Amino acid sequence: MILISLVYHESISSLYQSISCLLLELTVSAQCASSIDHIATYMFLNQNRDKSTIQLIRTHMQSDVEIWNQLMTTLFNSLLYASQANHWAITRPILSILLASESSFNEYQAQLIATQSPENQEKLRDEFSKLTSDIQRSVETSNRDRFTQKLTMFRLNVRQFLTL
Repeated sequence: MILISLVYHESISSLYQSISCLLLELTVSAQCASSIDHIATYMFLNQNRDKSTIQLIRTHMQSDVEIWNQLMTTLFNSLLYASQANHWAITRPILSILLASESSFNEYQAQLIATQSPENQEKLRDEFSKLTSDIQRSVETSNRDRFTQKLTMFRLNVRQFLTL
């Protein structure tokens, strides 16, 4: 069990580090984002099941309770602050992580809002509200596509007033 936990932790850590270095290689970062998306989707779809696989993944995730927060922060920061060509690829796991760990999304939202001026805080709250309106708790393709479109608009709107 300890060996499995170490392998799991190293795998997730490698994905996180690769996402953190998005500018190095677009293909690699897109594949890492896809892997993160698959893990988060699996966790969301099976969150109420009592399968041994789910229990094992939960145990691993609990050994690093900040992992969802770190992944959400890295993906959102990359979306908002980096100007890379593959921003579409990193939008996919954001919905999955939001669904698997809504608290990671709420924490990121609160942290980002706290860094802004009072005027920008209100604008940012409005943009986050628009982003999540009409989004279902589903990983169906139509919902993913709608969220990706909204996330693209969120990115364009927020980058106009966001202060570093």
